[in-house]
Amino acid sequence: MAIDAFIFQLVVLGLGLPLLVVALILAVGWRMWKPSVERHSDPTIASWALALGLSVSVVAIQGWPPVPAVVTNDWLLWIVLAAGLIGGITGWWQRRAFISTPLRMVAVGVVVYLTAGPLIQGADAIWWVGGLMLAIALVWLLIDFQSRGLPEPLSVFSLATAAGFGGMAVLLGGTAKLGQIGGVLGLAMGLLFLALALFPAKKATGAPATFHALVTSCLLLNGVWYAVYVPLWAAALVFVSPLAASVYFLPGIKHLPWWLRWGVAMLAVLILAGIGAAVCNFPPEAPVDESHGYGY
Repeated sequence: MAIDAFIFQLVVLGLGLPLLVVALILAVGWRMWKPSVERHSDPTIASWALALGLSVSVVAIQGWPPVPAVVTNDWLLWIVLAAGLIGGITGWWQRRAFISTPLRMVAVGVVVYLTAGPLIQGADAIWWVGGLMLAIALVWLLIDFQSRGLPEPLSVFSLATAAGFGGMAVLLGGTAKLGQIGGVLGLAMGLLFLALALFPAKKATGAPATFHALVTSCLLLNGVWYAVYVPLWAAALVFVSPLAASVYFLPGIKHLPWWLRWGVAMLAVLILAGIGAAVCNFPPEAPVDESHGYGY
């Protein structure tokens, strides 16, 4: 009975229900049953679909977080909800850099401070926190810039791949709960990819990149600073892997058929993210510390 309850919690509540929530919000919010000319294209729908679906997964896998937070992963639910709000705001005001840029910098700074800050001490702390914040913000801006030229489904695929391999990295690094949450985010973005591919009139402006910058980065930072078996350089490879889709713009690629051009870009992202995840290894004989909500 205990095993059945465990499977029900992780598979049904932690995976199936969140994906159902994402699918329903996308279908209803975008009114997919109507003719294409009437389909709603509110850019905030994708953001809230990811936020609410992933929130269900976080609560099912980790439970309700204590208030105030006791350990760093207690902040994950609130970071997910904040990503939903910020993704909606940047979706509406993407062209208003004076609003979106400071908001992004503040959001990334808060995520880095809450996730890695407790273990970064001493004279170098300000440089670590500041450097991580600037690096994540820069990747966020580059992904946004890249997405202006990429077909939107391809851009979302690259972010879904990074989230999925990010989950695999922290899972292999010894944090099964956070690894599953990363996998759910990757699958949720995969549903978004399918929706955008099947209904080209839809827009997910800003949402996937926001979740990548705030949630995927949070999971990877947890893996680096707490799982021990996730090297920083490997996490960095996974995080920047969506930028590998830029091969789509190379002169030798631009003249290929569209399907082959897409395939090359997808393969480049898969290879880079796969390398980063593959080097993470939690030795079977290593002790598992569940006192902080990590491990199996």
